[in-house]
Amino acid sequence: MAPPPDDMSSDQAKEKDVFVRQLPKRIAAIEDIWAKLSGGAWDHHQLEALYERIREISENSRAFSLFQLNESVFSLEVYLSSFIGSEVNPGMAQIDAITGLLRALKTAANVTTSESDALTPAGNPGTVSVFMLGDEDGLLGELAAALHDLGCELHYFAETEALLKQMAVQPPKVIVADTAQLPEMPPLSAELVRLQSHTATKIPMIFISSSTALQLRVDAIRAGGDGYFVAPLDSASVATQIREMALPDQQAPFSVLVVEDDPTQADFAASILRKAGMQVLQVTEPVKVIKSLREFRPDLILMDIYMPEVNGIELTTIIRDHKEFVTIPIVFVSGEQNTDKQLDALSVGGDDFIAKPIRPRHLLGIVETKIRRARQLLSATGQPPKHDRVTGLFSRQHFLDHIAKLIDDDTVSTPAAVILVQPDKLPALQDKIGVGGVDHLLSELSQAIADQAQDLDLAARIDEHSFGVLLRRRTNDALVNVAEQILNQISGHSFAEGIEVTGSIGLCFIDGHSEDANGIVSRAQKAREQAAAHGGNRVHTHGAEADSEEIPATPDGALAHRLRTALREDSFIIQYQPMLDLQTRGSETYEIVLRVQNAQGDRIVDRQLKDAT
Repeated sequence: MAPPPDDMSSDQAKEKDVFVRQLPKRIAAIEDIWAKLSGGAWDHHQLEALYERIREISENSRAFSLFQLNESVFSLEVYLSSFIGSEVNPGMAQIDAITGLLRALKTAANVTTSESDALTPAGNPGTVSVFMLGDEDGLLGELAAALHDLGCELHYFAETEALLKQMAVQPPKVIVADTAQLPEMPPLSAELVRLQSHTATKIPMIFISSSTALQLRVDAIRAGGDGYFVAPLDSASVATQIREMALPDQQAPFSVLVVEDDPTQADFAASILRKAGMQVLQVTEPVKVIKSLREFRPDLILMDIYMPEVNGIELTTIIRDHKEFVTIPIVFVSGEQNTDKQLDALSVGGDDFIAKPIRPRHLLGIVETKIRRARQLLSATGQPPKHDRVTGLFSRQHFLDHIAKLIDDDTVSTPAAVILVQPDKLPALQDKIGVGGVDHLLSELSQAIADQAQDLDLAARIDEHSFGVLLRRRTNDALVNVAEQILNQISGHSFAEGIEVTGSIGLCFIDGHSEDANGIVSRAQKAREQAAAHGGNRVHTHGAEADSEEIPATPDGALAHRLRTALREDSFIIQYQPMLDLQTRGSETYEIVLRVQNAQGDRIVDRQLKDAT
């Protein structure tokens, strides 16, 4: 595999830049497919979709001289190729091997993206200087290869004194130490504190240990440790975290939404945060906070308690009712000295309380601590649950659950509908920009859809190429109008690489005849297919005479066919119905009921089966 020449035209450079910027979404799509493959029945169609995306990354990384990325993805491509076109399913050892290769690919992609953002050439070692304190052949040796692969320049020291001498000449970006060195640590800890307080130079120190003993962890914290990892290590993952700590400027800056009705107070708090390098958005009209949250996506909310129209406690309650904002830290700011009222504020979902007048150092300390902790939790647990990892929208199941709740809620009288959205001419788009490019385009499309959503709406990814939105408005005409606005938003959006995209939208009203969430989505999908069949770039409403036809009732023969198919493909739907046990009080008893869907997607109940027979 001879690499292509280093010289590159301006057009090629632009294509390379687009490819690198799209890498995170491409990797997210690959992880999503692999999660389905490895977590359920082996599906060869899913495998081919996975392989196609990996092959695209392999070809592009080679064409753009991204050698580290190409080396990683090529190994994965070769390994997977043995399963393409074969009926052989991988065993557990092979699945573990693929998982490891995917993890290495993600690490290489992260490095490629960060190096591009920092405008440093790929594969240029020495960009991150790491001082390794301890036995080179001991625990530190496990990390050496992984850190080197991430472009780190390693310097080994057997003693603290030698490290301190070198640090006086050229400070490192990060120090990695074996806990065996803790007894010799005080001089180094004191120097790190001095550097931070006198020169504002922060050098993170990471400890590696073979012990989980609590006292050893406490000693590491007292020595100034910023991280603690226990062997055996996931070297690639730990190395990535160390590199991120070494280069904090490459992480996204902290962002804070300041909700304060007094512009002077808002300006004061914002100026403190901006001087610390944070991004700040000020909201002086509390009623606009939900819209601002969706657009700004802050790491933290700084909230005044006493405001007109709606106070901070009420506003926090509303924010916490939105699942997408439930994990964002909220810090209250107020002159309230009554501790009971402060506790009331925290009880509705607040995370901390700052008393006025604001002390800058106190404000920064709390804000930075809360954001770092929130990011650590997100990094440890992955993307928030119930969300699609490629687009950030809700998952299909979460979407169906909300439709079902709306159907069952007799108190809701507001008109509601489900719309299904999909880009037109997908095969032509895929031929032009590849499956990876389509993945990235879908992430842009999801944002265009979310821009039209209101507080009570819910947008989700339904399948590989389509999106759904659960809408509630005052009238049915208003629901149709939203669908048309989304259509205009898609056609008017400026997508990457100058791609022009239109969409087809199907709409199904949720009315008193609605019995099943899957049936509603199925009707909306049928209307979307009709919109596409009529040329696309239009909205079709299910049941409207001009746009679609009602699906006829299932005839007896079709029902029998569906039952045989369900038996053959094991596609029955299992429902659990609670029953009261009259003999054993306090026990929970359930009846298991099998259901099958009709042509409309609704579940056929016992009465319909009896009528059919």
